[in-house]
Amino acid sequence: PEYTMDAWITRACRASLALALGFWFWKPDIPDAALRVVWSQARSSKIFQHDSFEPGLVVVSFSIFLTAFYLADTVLSRTRALGPLLRGWRVERGNEDMRPWAYEGLARLKHETAWYIVPLALFDVLYPRRTLPAHAPSSLQLVAEVVGALCVYDALFFCAHWACHRVPWVYARVHAKHHRYRVVRAHETIVLSAMELALDVGCSIAALNLVRAHPLSRAAYNVAIVYLLTELHSGYAFPWCLETLTCSVWAGPRAHALHHARGTRNFAKFVSLLDRAARTWEAGVARGC
Repeated sequence: PEYTMDAWITRACRASLALALGFWFWKPDIPDAALRVVWSQARSSKIFQHDSFEPGLVVVSFSIFLTAFYLADTVLSRTRALGPLLRGWRVERGNEDMRPWAYEGLARLKHETAWYIVPLALFDVLYPRRTLPAHAPSSLQLVAEVVGALCVYDALFFCAHWACHRVPWVYARVHAKHHRYRVVRAHETIVLSAMELALDVGCSIAALNLVRAHPLSRAAYNVAIVYLLTELHSGYAFPWCLETLTCSVWAGPRAHALHHARGTRNFAKFVSLLDRAARTWEAGVARGC
């Protein structure tokens, strides 16, 4: 078969991932030792010890990833060097609709940050509870807890998301704000009603508590889920994204773009098996599969 550059990138990423996993199984003591060093440094950090460290990490992560996608959409996609690549990776090729960014753009982040962090910070002040264990997690424990928490979060949100679309008055009051436009851009990740924001954050906190994640696993989970949510709404299907690498076993931007376009399919954010089991799955065309 004739392979495009994107297909070669995907194949290279799969091979690199397989090699990394093979090395991990062969020499787990090396990443375990690295995690012990990281944990020793983190555990002694006043910032990491703070009860509001996790909400702060989420805000910083969103700021970084949203800014990156904003630059990709409004600056880099117009350059000669990167423009053709970025436009070719868009789920809806040729669609230059940037209205989602026009809705206060990155300034919207300040508003959503206040709604997110103020209640959590207040709760942390009234109920300080952060304790840091002496021992670092093993690499296997960290990976299992991060992946497990992502799956539990998605299962919890899937049920709520399905209900939002099935009950009209719930959709109108809770979820309609998030579906202003058929086309999605990364900015739509944070365009949520107050009720949906509370629901989303609640599912995430519940998932971490249900898997009893180590604080270092919780930190890794927070960075991972912020990136995955931002990429999910970015409108870009990169040749290295998990949706492409797993041939849509792990859902991603293509599947979620179909959800925003139709509203009747693909209620899961990450675990496509949830939609497959509920018979609400519709796969986007994943190149390289």
